[in-house]
Amino acid sequence: MRKKRGVFFRKMLLLYTISTTVVFLLFGIWVTAYEQGKYNEQIRDINEKALLQSASACSTTLQNLYNYIYIEILDSAELVELLLADEYSQEMSICFHKLSSRLSNFNSLIESCYVINPDSDFACSTLDTCRSLAEFKDRDIIERLQESGEDGIYRFLPRTVSYTANGASYEKQYISIVFQQYKQGCFVVNLNYDLFADMVNYRNYNDSSRTLLINNQGTVMIDSNREWFGVSLAKADYYVRLMEEGPKAGVFRMPIDGERREICYRKGELFDIKYLTVTDCRVLDRDSMLHIVLLSALAMLLNSSCIFAGTSLLYRPIGKLSESLKEDGEEQVDEFRLLEDTFFHLRKENRDYKEKKKERILGEILEGGWTQGGTAEKELADLQADMDKPSFVCVNLYPEIMQDSPEELPLLLFAIDNIIKELAEKHLRIRTVRYDTYLGCIFNADFECGNAKTGILKRYSARTEVIETILSRLQDKIKEYFGIDVVCAVGSVASSVFDLTESAEDARSAAFFQDTREQSAILYWEQLPPRSDTGGAYPAEAARNLLDAIKNCDKGKIRVNIGSFFEEIASYTHAQALKCIFMLENDLLRYEMRYEIKMEGGAWEMTEFARQNARIYRIREKCLEHCMRIADAYREIRDNNPNMLGIVEKVKALVEENITSSDLTVNAIAGQVYLSNSYLRNIFKEVTGGTLSNYIIEKKLERICGMLEQTQMSAQQIADAMGFSSKSYLFTFFKNYMGMTPAQYRREKKQEQ
Repeated sequence: MRKKRGVFFRKMLLLYTISTTVVFLLFGIWVTAYEQGKYNEQIRDINEKALLQSASACSTTLQNLYNYIYIEILDSAELVELLLADEYSQEMSICFHKLSSRLSNFNSLIESCYVINPDSDFACSTLDTCRSLAEFKDRDIIERLQESGEDGIYRFLPRTVSYTANGASYEKQYISIVFQQYKQGCFVVNLNYDLFADMVNYRNYNDSSRTLLINNQGTVMIDSNREWFGVSLAKADYYVRLMEEGPKAGVFRMPIDGERREICYRKGELFDIKYLTVTDCRVLDRDSMLHIVLLSALAMLLNSSCIFAGTSLLYRPIGKLSESLKEDGEEQVDEFRLLEDTFFHLRKENRDYKEKKKERILGEILEGGWTQGGTAEKELADLQADMDKPSFVCVNLYPEIMQDSPEELPLLLFAIDNIIKELAEKHLRIRTVRYDTYLGCIFNADFECGNAKTGILKRYSARTEVIETILSRLQDKIKEYFGIDVVCAVGSVASSVFDLTESAEDARSAAFFQDTREQSAILYWEQLPPRSDTGGAYPAEAARNLLDAIKNCDKGKIRVNIGSFFEEIASYTHAQALKCIFMLENDLLRYEMRYEIKMEGGAWEMTEFARQNARIYRIREKCLEHCMRIADAYREIRDNNPNMLGIVEKVKALVEENITSSDLTVNAIAGQVYLSNSYLRNIFKEVTGGTLSNYIIEKKLERICGMLEQTQMSAQQIADAMGFSSKSYLFTFFKNYMGMTPAQYRREKKQEQ
């Protein structure tokens, strides 16, 4: 009996030693992890404040620079003459010198600027003027402009340019802003990389982080380590994850180069620039962790030895009590029952895994992202054999819930999934795939399918009536249980599961293009008018007319142009129509930024609407509502300045009085009305819709044309009368804007008379 008591005491002592050691070890690890997490939070706070400061500094610097160039340079007569010149002349260098001196005096950040005219084969730079592009030293910008096929008024190009001076080679880094207002040429402004990085305060705030500034094409503009400058990260995993993140600022973690990193980001609204800080998640190295664990274990052993010495006395009465108790036999275990339970449990897990795998495969097929191969074809063949019918139809179910309760959508989709399976399992085979905002259903039956891969669902067939009955009963039940309407979109007939992608696309098109306002509807793809794959050309003219109507605050024309835009894209495919809607949304956003119109919601509401699979008429209504609000906001801005019209009328009178003066410039007129140059330009453009420079040019051309038609004055006499410095300058000016020489214009007018 004493021997048994000793064995019992040793077992309890060993169990207690192991348990206390594990508890104290876990406690030490928890303390270490807590301190490490606290340190990571401090680093994250530092990174977020640094990104906020950098974004503010960068936005302010680029906004001031862009406003100055847009107002003072892009509309200037010198730049227009350089970009539209037919050939190089000595006056080109004089014009560029005036242009570059104005620009260099504005900000020390600007290191140099170029005017490149490929059509006339010449280029002007701050250092030299080249009569041929082959002589231009900065070959990198020429190659980048030739390779780039992007459109837009401006774009950012981070570049590393190699130079050779006195037999030695060296490199310089620039951030070039390319302005391409005309197709004939472009205007390039080179920013000093080091000075720009210092101005935006973009540097590392700790040794374990890297800071990046990325433009809207995914190219690195600033790298704190100077390793990725000019490198495109558009295909990098963390950049793709960054673009998928919805908020403007946030933090996420993911592995980069085999190590887990924490990425703190901020998306700038201005110029679509992203600010990133990449930080190592593990602050403590392996040796430090090992030392902490060993010290914790040593402390636990010392503590446990002291505890065991005191608790050994407590086990004596327990040992005496155990002697008085009878030892019970061990409980017998039914091994066959245990094996049976394990077998059924594993079979259930295997069946659930196969179901989830089939649902995943179906989801990838419906989204068009499944790549076929040997294993893939076998899985698809098994899936088709499991559904056991020759043809398939994809039906998408869209519950129309309120916008203020999106958290109810997952539960609602779960309920719709169970109800549709319960209604269809007696008549048809069905598979379902749940997405974020809708439920995709694959019905399998003996549908008639034509010679093509996809066919039309015959309205008079018995199977079609069964589907219509099931969908109608589903709508009634969801309306009864939840008070929610469900729109059902029926795609085309597919001959196999390999063709389900096209059937799913047709179902999405049916839901998108059907212009019905019924609360619950069954929309058939075959009832849509034929889709024309036109390439998805953007309706630029309708969009331009829409912006003009907004600027004129003409709500009638806004309605007409909105209707024209959506009528034109109504014949496109689903993907092409969505692309055009997003491009229109971008144009409206640029308009709001240009006139500093701030409204609640903004143009991004259309994107959210389109992503939620809204129908085209609802997107059109949302777009019309937003355009009306922009027009009201613009009218309020314009009406709050009652003196603007009087200033413009006075400016027009001054232009008429001084039209023959050689000193007639925007700066001279601004001095006469006691306003700044930029403020006068903005007022004139807000009221008239055109620039003051173009108005002066139009009036000069109008006076010159009158002289050519009504008098016999020579070109030299007209040049002297209109204040031109020479006859050749008159010829260049007239030909650039009229497309012909003064003599040709006079001859054509005589022939017309």
